[in-house]
Parts: sequence; C-alpha cells; structure tokens
Amino acid sequence: MAADARAEQGEAESKEGKKEKKRKPVILFIIIGVVLLLILGTAAFFIFFGGGLPFMGSDDTDAQEEVAVPPRFTYPMAEFQVNLYDPVARRFLRMKIDLAYDERALNKEIETRESELRSSIIEVLRSKTVDDLDEPGGMKALEEDLLEVVNNVLLEGEVRAIYYKEFIFQ
Repeated sequence: MAADARAEQGEAESKEGKKEKKRKPVILFIIIGVVLLLILGTAAFFIFFGGGLPFMGSDDTDAQEEVAVPPRFTYPMAEFQVNLYDPVARRFLRMKIDLAYDERALNKEIETRESELRSSIIEVLRSKTVDDLDEPGGMKALEEDLLEVVNNVLLEGEVRAIYYKEFIFQ
C-alpha cells in the first residue's frame, strides 16, 4: 500500500512538473511580449508626438532645409582670368563658375545683367591674394564674398550657391 501511495504521489508530482515546465515558456513569452510592446509604444509616441527619438538629437529645421534642397537651376558664367592682388609678384587666377538659384525667371535677369555681374566678380577677385585663396576655408570665404556682390546686383531673385567648375591660381 505504501508503494501504491508513493507511485501515485510520484505520478502527481510528475504531472505537476510537466505543467510547471509548460508554464515557464508561456510566462517568459508573455513577459518578453509586454516589454517589446512597451518599447515600441514608447518609440511610436516619441516619433509621432515628440518629433523623434530622444537619443537621435534634434536638428534645426533651417539646417535641414538648406541641406535637403539644392538649387534647381544653374547659369554657367564665362571663364574669369584676372591678376590677383600682390604688390611683389604677378599672380593670376583662372576660374569657371556656375551660379545656382531656384527661380527660373532669374535666368533672364542674369543674362541681361551679365556685364554688371562679371564686373563685380572681377572686382572681388582682384582684391584677393594667393594667401587668401590658399588658406583653409579660402574658397568658401571667396564664395561668400561672390554671393554677396552677385545678389547686390540682382533685383528680382537670389543666387543661393556658387559652384566652381575650374579654379587655378599661380
């Protein structure tokens, strides 16, 4: 009788062990599912209502617009060949540039005012030294100076960028 009781008790324990073994993976999957739902829900909240995830950082919208949309039209200027400012030696610069802008109508104004634009650009170029152009950021500074004088000549629109196609100085 004691042996029968032990056998029944052993069977009962083995059934409980099997049930417990089945419960552990189910509980584990439920916990993992809940954690994933919380993570995805939090990410969705930040993306839709907060403008992005916190660890992604926030960018200025002006910087995004400037980088995202390049100018739509370009106007190739004729080659420039000028003497650079150097009281000691004769140095020259030869370059080709494109003016980049967004408004199609600006093309006609650039064509009609090309002489004025070339004169203003030559004036800026002749004021530069080899050291001005050769230093780090020299071409970027020249681009900013050229943009300023070009946009001062134009009445209807604005040139957004200048692209160098050729740039040689000696």
